[in-house]
Amino acid sequence: MRLQVAIKGIDDKSALHNQAQERVAAALTRFQNRIRSVIVLLEDVTGPHKQSVDKRCRIDVGLKRGGKLTIDELGTDVLGSLGLAIDRLKPALSRKIGRMKWGVGAG
Repeated sequence: MRLQVAIKGIDDKSALHNQAQERVAAALTRFQNRIRSVIVLLEDVTGPHKQSVDKRCRIDVGLKRGGKLTIDELGTDVLGSLGLAIDRLKPALSRKIGRMKWGVGAG
């Protein structure tokens, strides 16, 4: 499993990068043999001066059997939106892998 973390418009990138990488890797250990790549994008959409619901966490997961899953979460805090995205990602990924395994929705 290849994991990349990109951060845009946020200060203190090194600490945030390490924490995001550790949290996502720990959350996906159960699925790591089925995942090809994970890209995590953390960004402040409106910039550092405006304080609102503008901190985005987007997680793109590419599966080995050709599936793709994207979770996009907005919040007032970067780590909060990362946590919510991870919480949404685990059951969605489990459903996606189960459907691919059993051929549900294949037509």
